[in-house]
Amino acid sequence: GRPFQTMLVEFSATEPPPVAEWNRHDTDDMLHVVSGQLLLHTEGYEPVQLAPGDTVHFDGTMPHACLSGRGDEPCRCLYVFAARA
Repeated sequence: GRPFQTMLVEFSATEPPPVAEWNRHDTDDMLHVVSGQLLLHTEGYEPVQLAPGDTVHFDGTMPHACLSGRGDEPCRCLYVFAARA
């Protein structure tokens, strides 16, 4: 019954899957980079790389893929999301 949920997530993939397989879900999403580098691919936008301390907020219904921006180091993020009304 809470308006948002949180979890710690880790991304280790360095190559995005085919666009048809990108994530999409009925949530508002926020990712805060804790360690490593996050490479975020979203439909219609250029990929963006985020460093520790950076935060991104986006519509989870938009196809997206989260990758490690460094092949030798996974990216850990605080993931905060809320179901869309």
